[in-house]
Amino acid sequence: MAYPASTCSVTTACGHYSCFADGEPIGEEGLYWLKVHVANCGDFEGADFIKVSKRPFAERVHWVEENLEKIKSTADEPLRELWWTKADKPFQLRVSSCPRP
Repeated sequence: MAYPASTCSVTTACGHYSCFADGEPIGEEGLYWLKVHVANCGDFEGADFIKVSKRPFAERVHWVEENLEKIKSTADEPLRELWWTKADKPFQLRVSSCPRP
């Protein structure tokens, strides 16, 4: 089975751009939804044991903003910061939060 692949950068931490055919910026609304996606991929439990993906969108975005430094460190040194490996979808979280050449 074949899966689609992209050679572009999709990043929350590093540039707020997603490259498609024309490499257009995703804008503020696109960045909002990318943050929701990153939170969904992580899907960590909060202190109240409610997973991030079950929270309202604004809370998911807030989760990403609170964890942005961790997300950036994962992009820079994935083997040094291993918190992302405990995510519900660790590789989707990793790919959606760091640039790719």
